[in-house]
Amino acid sequence: GYLMVSSRKPVSCAACAKGWVRTVIFVLLKRLTASHLKGHKSYLMKHITLVFALCSTIGACAQSQGVLDELSLALESGNAQKVGTYFKPKVTLGIQNEEDTYESAVAKQKLGAVFRQYPPEAFNTLHKGAAKENARYVIGKLKTGEKAFRTYLLIETNQQQPRIQELRFE
Repeated sequence: GYLMVSSRKPVSCAACAKGWVRTVIFVLLKRLTASHLKGHKSYLMKHITLVFALCSTIGACAQSQGVLDELSLALESGNAQKVGTYFKPKVTLGIQNEEDTYESAVAKQKLGAVFRQYPPEAFNTLHKGAAKENARYVIGKLKTGEKAFRTYLLIETNQQQPRIQELRFE
């Protein structure tokens, strides 16, 4: 998503999060270096730990958002190879009424066949959020010349790089 800052241009959530983290770090470091906190080692350590926890959490969210943006562009352009780079080793692929779990290489081929049969014209994200622990979902609409497919992605986020666990076109 995007946020409006003042009445200027939209700013991505990842950019907003980075600015927010910088501000929080600056404020906490300013507080931590204040003379009245000297000698309070446990208080300092608690706040330093909090800053690092916030940074890692927001960094993971920003990375996830970047992957979602890349996937949206790959779906819109019909780039099965790019989408496939985010597949888990085994991925559930649902195309209309047909669903099965495939090795990622086979799933890429099947996705490529779908894109050849129904060349994408646009992809719009309708909704996204947390599905369960360490997973996010995206619901969107893939518009093609002939049809519009409701698209569902389930993305596992507990690895270094988010991976698609399930992709459906209905």
